[in-house]
Amino acid sequence: MKFFKTIFFLIIFFLSFWQNSFAAMNGPTWETAVRPKEDSSRTSSLDGSAVDNDAIERGTGIAFSNDGKKVFVVNKLVTVQNSKQQECLRTFNLSIPFDLRSAGLVLDEIDPLITLVGKTNNGTGSRCEDIKFNNDGTKLFLTNQTGNIYQFNLTAPFELSGITYEADSETDYGTRYWNFSFNNDGTKIFTLLNTDNNQTVKEYSLSPAYDITNPTLLNTFDMSSLINNPDSGKDSAQAIEFSSDGTAMFVLLIGNHNANAHPDDIFQFQLSTAFDTTSASVLGSYSIAYGSDASGTTGKALGMAFDTHGKKLYVVSRYNTGIDTIDSSTNDVMHQFDLECSYGLVGCVDLPVSNIGSQVQLAKQNVTLNTSVIFKRFEWIKRNRESENLNSFNLDINYNNRLLESLASSLKNSQHFQKVSLKKNKKKDKKNSQWSYWSHGDISLGSFQMTSVEEAKDIETLGLTFGADKKYKDYKFFGFAVRYAENKSEIRNSFQDVYMDSLTLNIYGVNSLSDNDYLNTVFGLSALKFKHSLTGHTSGKRNGKQAFITTNFRTNETFGNYNFTPSGRFTYAVTQLSDFTDFLSNVKAGTNTTYEEEIFESGEIATGLLFNTDEKKFSDGTISYNGGLEFVYDFTPDVKFHYYDVGSSNTNLVAIEKYSKTNVRGNFGFEKIYLNGITFSINYEIFQHLDTDRFSHTDSLLFKFGRVNDDDVNFAINYNPLENNQTEISYLKNLNGFDVKFSSNYSLMSKIPDYGANLEVSGTF
Repeated sequence: MKFFKTIFFLIIFFLSFWQNSFAAMNGPTWETAVRPKEDSSRTSSLDGSAVDNDAIERGTGIAFSNDGKKVFVVNKLVTVQNSKQQECLRTFNLSIPFDLRSAGLVLDEIDPLITLVGKTNNGTGSRCEDIKFNNDGTKLFLTNQTGNIYQFNLTAPFELSGITYEADSETDYGTRYWNFSFNNDGTKIFTLLNTDNNQTVKEYSLSPAYDITNPTLLNTFDMSSLINNPDSGKDSAQAIEFSSDGTAMFVLLIGNHNANAHPDDIFQFQLSTAFDTTSASVLGSYSIAYGSDASGTTGKALGMAFDTHGKKLYVVSRYNTGIDTIDSSTNDVMHQFDLECSYGLVGCVDLPVSNIGSQVQLAKQNVTLNTSVIFKRFEWIKRNRESENLNSFNLDINYNNRLLESLASSLKNSQHFQKVSLKKNKKKDKKNSQWSYWSHGDISLGSFQMTSVEEAKDIETLGLTFGADKKYKDYKFFGFAVRYAENKSEIRNSFQDVYMDSLTLNIYGVNSLSDNDYLNTVFGLSALKFKHSLTGHTSGKRNGKQAFITTNFRTNETFGNYNFTPSGRFTYAVTQLSDFTDFLSNVKAGTNTTYEEEIFESGEIATGLLFNTDEKKFSDGTISYNGGLEFVYDFTPDVKFHYYDVGSSNTNLVAIEKYSKTNVRGNFGFEKIYLNGITFSINYEIFQHLDTDRFSHTDSLLFKFGRVNDDDVNFAINYNPLENNQTEISYLKNLNGFDVKFSSNYSLMSKIPDYGANLEVSGTF
């Protein structure tokens, strides 16, 4: 019954049910507001004065270190107040990254525009308005109320001690262009006009990157007509930020510097081309309300920022009520909001690059895991090729016609029929074996850190493989295996996940090259089914096809006590993914993204040493150990994908980075064979990327539990062409003296087919 049980199990295992559900946007959730106190035991790293001010005094800008453990706030009040000089730049630490609830005391406070640039104290030139860093935190940029931007150099990333001014970096970007933002690589800068009657963004290109002294104007984006706010004529723009992938732009407008005006608003713009204001369209706005009870409260927001993943929003506010802060004062605090989805003020922002990267990694891993399972089977064949216990297939044809029966009898007795007949007996032909069935389960856990374009992700895989193979002609083997796997890529620090179901047919074989040398080869065909998920609900589906081939050279010659043998492997794959649309709007308010059909190649070359020990006997059976170490070179070319926002004619081209070209694969396992025929084996495998700047790897656990069976079984097909082409399929097995027979019949050519199934149990008493 094993054959039919296997088919039935596969059918049940493959069934899945997915649901789409819609949920409205709930908007940001206010979490806390803080105003960290001073630490007078410290001194300023720039002028040596005591650190005797709290973190915020009319704060206007916010920035974080890359790890989220250090916060920088700029303040526009730099006059002497209460006998204290109010430095414009202050910093404090967080014990929990990007969580203001873990804020400590102020660590440092400096006035670089006064001390290093020479601006007049309490003048418009010394009042800081906004702050940004370059990618690695070694350059700091400040702007003042005259619309000038200045560059400062840091001796260590995000470390103010030892700060110096970049001479002649002062650049005038225009009166009241106080706030600014860079794109990801510093090749663009965006400046925001702060005026009561106009809301304008200017987009410049920079060359070299982060060289603010050499801007080239690309576009002037007037938001006034898009905002359509009844009170917009009284609003002034105070901050500008982008999502990490540049497909969303956020602009903070405040109510004419009047705390009693309508609430401050953050407008979210959709960019169909990343960091390109010519492709901007307004998605909506979010009115800021502070505190756990927002009724009747108003604020004067002067700056904002997001964490690196768009999960948190931070706002510095001039006025506030009902907030329990670190400092009991009710004014000048920094708020923290939790977002329901990535950058989800008005609508969720898709993460197309991370989503595509997950698809690529899952598709590549599908090849790796399939070949790994089959190559474990190759090693098992090598260890057991002399002692296999295999089942047999028999083919019988019932004719009920003397002429046909005579012809069939002569065919069965002929030399040609003996060559093609499935009714071969192992004792009569030692070169050929009977079919052997096997199964394998695998569990894999992968961890992949951030690249310059992708978020970090964790990958989980569960796989199950069923196979059958046989030996023919002097240790040559041929077989088939079907593997089904469920895969999940959990994109860290986001609300999106990518799932992939894969069904793969593996055709494999061992081909002798000489008495000692041979090739192991696998050819695979996979059907892939992807599912995108937002906050746990399906937002889009995509289909894929994959073909791959893997071959390696092996030899029977071994050396050392562990039977070491050299191994070389080559793998090449082609994957085709269909076009599809990720309908975020079916789950939350958001922008839908369409992905074009794509074909990409992948491959690797591996070389190393494998080993397997001789069997060691113990009281209940035998045990042997196996493993290996391989160096793997990934020669996958650049994987490029095209996507665009629905309704846009602008297509984005994205190149997915490889995690590492050079990798190491190691594995170790054992196999136990008990005297009663039960076999049990486990093999642990690690695939380690040799990255220079990030850590990523995949751990896999492959396991097998079975029983070697010496009993005879019989599989028969009885065909009667003179009785309405009646066909009977039967499966016969002897169990403890009883013959168990499962059979079915089918009228092959009948217009109204007759078919049925029978189960018979018989024995001799």
